[in-house]
Amino acid sequence: MLAALILAGGGVAASLLLRDGTPGTADLATGPTTPVAVETSAGPPAPVAPVDVATEQAGALDRLLDASVVSRGKLGSAISRVEGCSGLAGAIDDLGVVGDERRSQLQQLAVLDLSALADGERLRATLARALQQSLYADESFVSWARYVANSGCPGGSAPHNPAYADGQAYSTAAGTAKNAFIALWNPVAIRFGLPARSRDTI
Repeated sequence: MLAALILAGGGVAASLLLRDGTPGTADLATGPTTPVAVETSAGPPAPVAPVDVATEQAGALDRLLDASVVSRGKLGSAISRVEGCSGLAGAIDDLGVVGDERRSQLQQLAVLDLSALADGERLRATLARALQQSLYADESFVSWARYVANSGCPGGSAPHNPAYADGQAYSTAAGTAKNAFIALWNPVAIRFGLPARSRDTI
């Protein structure tokens, strides 16, 4: 009887020992077996310098004006050739190219973001009017050039017809619109370090 009690007491003590801090088989089985990788960061990315939106918008409009100047030069060259009855086929082709360029410039202008520029929408409206009148002039000069090509040049000079007169009238209207645009644009251009314009450089 005494031996039985001692054995029983030993079992209880062993049980208590296990519960009081000695790890048992189940405790060992549930512990982590491999180290957990910890990701490290090299730090936050370097801050991006803010873009001066107004400067960007002014530059985009200035580049459109540069393209307009190129088209104007092509137009003048083509008209001179028609007037001199020289290279009429090439002149007519060039006038057609100028018309395509004017349409493209109008489309580009329509979607330009000018919200950060002073009088941005007035700039858009006055330049659109100038480019549209220039397109009408070009279309009229195409008609005139075809007339010259078909009728010939008596006396060595190109005859003028109503289409030529229309071209001149549209050119005058374009010049008036350009002057209105310049009055708005040049102060903006100077502020952003861009060249001032005249009606001949639009």
